[in-house]
Order: sequence, then structure tokens, then C-alpha cells
Amino acid sequence: MDGYYVGVDLGGSHLRMGLLEGSGKILGEIKRDICDMTDEHWFINSIIDMWVELINACRCNPPGIIAIGFGSPGPLDPVHGIIESPPNLPCMRSFNVVRFLENKFNVPAFLINDADAAVLGEAWVGSARGYKNVVMLTLGTGVGSGVICEGRLIRGSGRAVELGHTDTFIPGTMRTCSCGSSGHFEAYAGTLGLAKLYCEIFGASFDKMTPGEIFRVSYGMKTGAAAFDQRWLKLADVYASYVARGIINAACSFNPECIVLGGGIISDNHILFQMIERHFQRDMLGRNIGGEYLNKMAVLGKDLVILPAKFNNPGIIGAVKHAIDQMDTTKEKKRGR
Repeated sequence: MDGYYVGVDLGGSHLRMGLLEGSGKILGEIKRDICDMTDEHWFINSIIDMWVELINACRCNPPGIIAIGFGSPGPLDPVHGIIESPPNLPCMRSFNVVRFLENKFNVPAFLINDADAAVLGEAWVGSARGYKNVVMLTLGTGVGSGVICEGRLIRGSGRAVELGHTDTFIPGTMRTCSCGSSGHFEAYAGTLGLAKLYCEIFGASFDKMTPGEIFRVSYGMKTGAAAFDQRWLKLADVYASYVARGIINAACSFNPECIVLGGGIISDNHILFQMIERHFQRDMLGRNIGGEYLNKMAVLGKDLVILPAKFNNPGIIGAVKHAIDQMDTTKEKKRGR
């Protein structure tokens, strides 16, 4: 479609906004730290300020903007445009973001789960392009997941898929998840879970860590592992084993052609990615001396391709793809009347 689109990605630590062409090409992008977000008014003012900054930076004529796609952590109600109660965003409760965007900027707006947006973006113009059956795991403040089956996004009745909030058994541990339950995949593979693992290995106190120190652990793991620091390598290896369990769960649940790994924890961390692949090969595809698979469910993962995300920001791309698809659907319905 001709014209421009705005994609927004609301994460646990950053708010990103991008201006895109209908082909998926990003013309400009800005982001803002939201660790200090106190309420919805802070969010509203930030969106308005970022909109003005982005339009000015790209020298875009606002009437040329066709639609806005907005990606947010769940749970949310995409049909009515409401961000309901994301565990990692306690300030956002039952906020109708679509109504706000449409009233403020006078263009159609569409809400989608941030991980759903990410998998759409990677399937549209990223690493998963050409695959019909894809699962994406986003490893960051939370653990998001998006699923495409036979080329179509799967969302159940609108709020699925949340693989980050499925039970993951790790012997000897039982961590509390951001949602309040215990033992969820996100409790081990999200930012807080990684920081707690860091404290166990380095003998630090999690209670004394500042939010900034917690978020910097992923960067420290990347640089420390690259420098062959043994404690950082151990941290990366144990964390990789947790992520591999999540991949195995996804493989057994959806039998995809490929799984894409994205998010701030794994972004550009090639050593961590290789460790995850190794643990998956051992735990899912390991064989005995006779060549038989030790895991009888290995058939669900033997042809699986694990890929790193192409983009650090697939959420804004996928949010735009969702907006384009919704605009096309609306036009088709009007033609059918």
C-alpha cells in the first residue's frame, strides 16, 4: 500500500516508534526509556512527543500517514484496543490505547501483542521470510511468543500465545514469575530470571541490585563470555539450557519449521545463541550409541531450524504489517457489502 505507517512497540524497558513505508522499510526510528514511567499520563505525553520528533526527523507530511500499528505486552484485548494488565507494566491497566491514538492523530490504529508483532515482522521481511510455520521467542524483560501456522498468525480467542507463562521444570529451583505464579518459563529466561542466576553464580545479592544493574547483566554476559571469563561463560551456559527447554516446549507444541530468537538478552550475542543450539541438540536430538534418539519426541524437532532475529526492532515492523493487514481486511469487507 502507498503512503506511510507508524509502528509502535511498548516493551518492559523501552518505548519505540518508527515510520515505515508499506514495503516494511524503516524510514526513521526513535526510542525512549520507560523505566521511570509512573502512570498513563507519562505514557500519553511520551507518545505525543515522540510522534512530533519522528515526523520532524523524517520530514513527513502527517496526512500521508495511513495507519498506526501498536504492539504491547499482554494480556490485552486486540479487538477493542485495550491494554489490560501486562505483568511488567504495572502502570498500564485497562487502557484503551487505540481510542487514544485515533482521537489524537486522526488515523486508524490497531493493537497487537508485541511478540505477535515481532513474529509478523520477522516473517514479513526478516529471518523467517519464506517459512509458513514459525514460532518466535522474545527474550527480554518478559518472554514473549508469537506463532504463525500455515502463514496465519495464531492467537486463540485473541490473547494467546503466551509460552513465557507455561510451566518449566528446572530441578532444584522454583522462581516466582512477574505474573505472580511460580516456575514459568519467563521466571528463568526473562531479565529478572537472568539477574537471579547471575547472583547465584557471582555470589551477589539480588535484593541489592538496582534496575539498571539488573538490565545490564545481559550486556555483561555478552562481553564476559566473549572474553572467556569462566563465570560469565557458566552464566551463559546455564541460561542457554533454560532457553533450550523453552524451545523444546515450543517444538512439541507447534512442530514449526523454524524458531526465531529475538529480544534484548540474545540480540547480537552469538556465543549465547551457539550455546542454546548446543543444548537443544543435546536435550532434544541426542542419540545413544546405537544411533537412536534418547528423546522419543525428537521427531518433532529433527528438521527444526533455529534462527536469530534479523532485526533488533521487529515489533514496530510487525505492528505495521498488522495494521496493513487489518486495513486490507476492512477494504475487502466493504467491497463485499
